[in-house]
Amino acid sequence: MAREVEARLRRAWGRFRRGEREEALAEVADLAARHPEEAAVRGAHAAFLWAAGRRDAAVREAQAALSLDGDEAAAHTVLGQAEMARLRLDRAARHLGRAYARAPTARRAALWVRALREARDLAGAEAALAQELARAGEGGPAPAVRREEALLAEARGDLGRAQALWSELAQAGGGADAAYARARLLALRTREMPAAEAAAELMGAARVRARTDPEAGRAILLAAADRRRSGGDLAGAAEAYRAYLAERPGDPYALRQLAFVLRRLGRAGEARPLLEALLRREPGDVYARNALVADYLAAGEREAGEAFFRALLAEHPQAKGLYAAIARLRARRGGGGSDRSGG
Repeated sequence: MAREVEARLRRAWGRFRRGEREEALAEVADLAARHPEEAAVRGAHAAFLWAAGRRDAAVREAQAALSLDGDEAAAHTVLGQAEMARLRLDRAARHLGRAYARAPTARRAALWVRALREARDLAGAEAALAQELARAGEGGPAPAVRREEALLAEARGDLGRAQALWSELAQAGGGADAAYARARLLALRTREMPAAEAAAELMGAARVRARTDPEAGRAILLAAADRRRSGGDLAGAAEAYRAYLAERPGDPYALRQLAFVLRRLGRAGEARPLLEALLRREPGDVYARNALVADYLAAGEREAGEAFFRALLAEHPQAKGLYAAIARLRARRGGGGSDRSGG
């Protein structure tokens, strides 16, 4: 990539971070139009589009970049994140591993470890983490990587190691990573309590922290909602997820979990707008798609369901799973029961 192009991309990222998103996107789109055969430019354009929330366009641009250079790192990073959003974690891990191999960064490492961990490939996640720790050297890993290291320790049951890592991250300074670490420490301390008692303590801590450390308060509130759900207090979990969403509107994890508990409570009508919001954000979300189709069928509202999915398909023509949803809604028989998977 020519130095002038690199300089323009750096300037565009600077503008993007300062909030001049449309101007930055226009500059990178111009670069991509001027250099259509440059895989690195097309990959950078895909990354900008993804960061701006234009996910379908980002995926198309990433695919174009990979048609020019099958190892283009930014393009693999975008596709890896897209596959994670669709819960296709094995595919996500492959893309992110290739991105890291081509151009290793802390952010790519954290995403790669997360994809492997969520796919329950703990050995693979450990190996990926070891590569980044070796690359980081004596200075230590970035907070995002340390966060994944702690979550991986929790996943393999090494709670002492997890607590030490969370303590280190919590003391490292401010920001979302430190706030999340403080929430995880509290969640670990309540781990052996009965679910109801733990959830009550977490809710109380969330109210206190909301006044002094809002970011930590929100993270603890989400932990309390999860604990209520796992303990079987679905009504309490729904209340906590709603409280969290009042602070973090549109958060996909909380939307998904709230929809799940509402459907378990038999309140599919309340879950429907949440599932629709999820699909507008992530049209490849398999759980949301199947659950929403099942709910439309159970309510006998096939035409309304088909209209919703056709409108969604018009906005996201690359989301092939939407065709299957429409086919299920048009079929004369089948699919009337609620899909209880996910959550």
